[in-house]
Amino acid sequence: MPYVGEVITSPTTGRKARWDGKGYVLITDAAGMENLGDGYKRAPTGQTFRVGNSGSMARVAGPSDTQLSDAAKGASGVSAALSRLDAFDKQFRKTKTVGPLGQFLNPDDMAVLQQSARDLQMALKEKPYNLGVLNGPDLMLMNQILEDPSSIKTAMFRSRIRPMLSNLARILGDTYRQDAAAFKATGGNPGVLPKLYQAPDSRYTPQQWGNQGLVPRNALDPSSMTPQTRKAAQPKSTKDMTNDDIKAALGL
Repeated sequence: MPYVGEVITSPTTGRKARWDGKGYVLITDAAGMENLGDGYKRAPTGQTFRVGNSGSMARVAGPSDTQLSDAAKGASGVSAALSRLDAFDKQFRKTKTVGPLGQFLNPDDMAVLQQSARDLQMALKEKPYNLGVLNGPDLMLMNQILEDPSSIKTAMFRSRIRPMLSNLARILGDTYRQDAAAFKATGGNPGVLPKLYQAPDSRYTPQQWGNQGLVPRNALDPSSMTPQTRKAAQPKSTKDMTNDDIKAALGL
């Protein structure tokens, strides 16, 4: 049994770890940097630096600062979109009557619902669809993805909202995992990226769209499944999706 404080060194990587009574913990400095020996240090982000004689550090491996910033911004954008999707879902279930009649029967709930719809559209514009200012074709696309809650169409086809939100959540979850995998491919540590939105009372989190990437059965699109695989078809990368691809993925 190791003793508390015992230090071991990996014969292949040279990384050092100390036994804390429960397990071995990598030895890092006050800044969280892991000492790799020979003047090299690794940051929690996955970036490796060489320390100069003056104490300066030059990155020699791992993601650039720009790649790190872009990955963190993308993860935050997906998380924000999923959070607003959850808020819209909760308000939609709370609002008893939607469409034109809802404006008269429950105007306060409808006002909140319409604001939630706008907030969700603005978040989706950034991630995963990477659109610019919402006007023209882009605005038409977003209005197709998420109808105005006060419209007659929403009132007539209320039952279509739940599968639409499930498909959106699936796209967001896939986007998060694809972006994290791309960041990892640069040598980065996906564990430092902002976590995907999780809420115990959400129908989409924590387990469905969290870090494990588990998909709830009721969110699967039966038309995309085969008896052999029983797995949901994976959508194209959103960077490669056309407007028609996006509408097809959402069942529009």
